Amino acid sequence: MAADLPPALTVSYHEKVRPFIDLVDGLRASGLDRDVTLPSVVVIGDQSTGKSSCLEAISGVQLPRGTGVVTRCPLELRLKKSQHPESPWAGCIRYHPEGQDGETVDKIDSPEDV
Repeated sequence: MAADLPPALTVSYHEKVRPFIDLVDGLRASGLDRDVTLPSVVVIGDQSTGKSSCLEAISGVQLPRGTGVVTRCPLELRLKKSQHPESPWAGCIRYHPEGQDGETVDKIDSPEDV
């Protein structure tokens, strides 16, 4: 996703936003979130108002696109920076299929696979 942004936005993101995300990751890793509520982002709005685009810009994960209602369910993105910078990107999608008990987990190897 960052590759699609104009260079000025990419630089701004890495200089101004990324340090705060890293700080919250560090606080969460130290266990502070058990005692203090750490920042979260909630995106709410009418249909076709850019909610998915907002989440894509923050996370770098490309969400499904199409016509009509595409992301029609609650979506929770949990972003966590790896403690090993050389490790590859990794992720998983957890969901509860309608009419079934339990949770389904699909592992993904790239944000483009979402």
